[in-house]
Amino acid sequence: MPNDICLEVDDNVNNVTHLELLFAKNEILPVKKTITKTISRTIVKGSDDQLLINVLEGSRYASAQSNLPIGVISIKGTDLAIDLIKGSDVDLTIEITESRDIKINAYLSMADKDYAEVFSPTSRNINISRLKEETDYLLRIANRNLDTLVDVEDFEASAHLHDTVTQLEQMQKRLRSLTDDDVTDEKFRIEEQKRRMALSVEVAGKDNRVRKLRENYFGWKASTLYYVTKSNSEALMRRFTVLTQDENEFLEGSESAIKRKIDDLHTLTWDIQKKDFDYVAGLYMNYAMRDPGDYSDEKKFKLLAERGDAALQRKVVEEVLSVIYLMYDLLIDKGREEPLKGTGLS
Repeated sequence: MPNDICLEVDDNVNNVTHLELLFAKNEILPVKKTITKTISRTIVKGSDDQLLINVLEGSRYASAQSNLPIGVISIKGTDLAIDLIKGSDVDLTIEITESRDIKINAYLSMADKDYAEVFSPTSRNINISRLKEETDYLLRIANRNLDTLVDVEDFEASAHLHDTVTQLEQMQKRLRSLTDDDVTDEKFRIEEQKRRMALSVEVAGKDNRVRKLRENYFGWKASTLYYVTKSNSEALMRRFTVLTQDENEFLEGSESAIKRKIDDLHTLTWDIQKKDFDYVAGLYMNYAMRDPGDYSDEKKFKLLAERGDAALQRKVVEEVLSVIYLMYDLLIDKGREEPLKGTGLS
């Protein structure tokens, strides 16, 4: 295979999607893999929402929007007999034959139903609804990055990105006239343009953003190594080694690829810190001392604070952690970026 083959899945931490490697570049055909994924949001029966199984070709470290879609199965709410509930499983089998045909089978355990399609390398499958979502998302990100470039007076990059914004706005208008059953070549032209625009959005001002992300990564790497070494656990050290072993590749990839590694290091550190009562107590106080107006339900927050204070007195770390998670869920502003609706898979 000339490129990686990946599955697009939702990144619920950063409210974006990312690529999960199915088959690596240079693997010998035929190949086959079966994996189990989780539904990341409820797909309501009869709704216009869809569960999307999107297989793409390109670097695993690139953004999903800039890679080539080679096989997609859309399971729409209008096709469902029951709701697909968040947290239920989807069993996926992906197979690529020697002739590069792609066979995708999805089994929904909750609905006890199979969905299967075969995609030829000589034809392309474009999901119009998804294309509209991606174009809208790219436009939001482009406008946000444009504001940043103007603030730092990078006028050359901002002028180029302004042209990209204009093209994305024109693409939005063209997409409004297309339906899911469109049979013209217009959707293919727009999809190709979308991939070029995704690269343009990624490149504009990327050096400064990536520099900061790399600094953040190395900071987390050093901090995580400190806690892992302190834990004196061979299992945690192996986990740390696996997380960081391909850093020369992902540090040259997309911003989301670096962010995911930072999140992985953060998770590893948290898995150690959450067993330390003093650390958890300090974190709880950070939430408990915030202005009640920061939370969406002040009454519920006060009840949680009472429960947390009691757990703190008893030094029950698991209960304090539970209160922290519940308080976090009540926060009005979690500092998250503008979301992309996603595939419905995590």
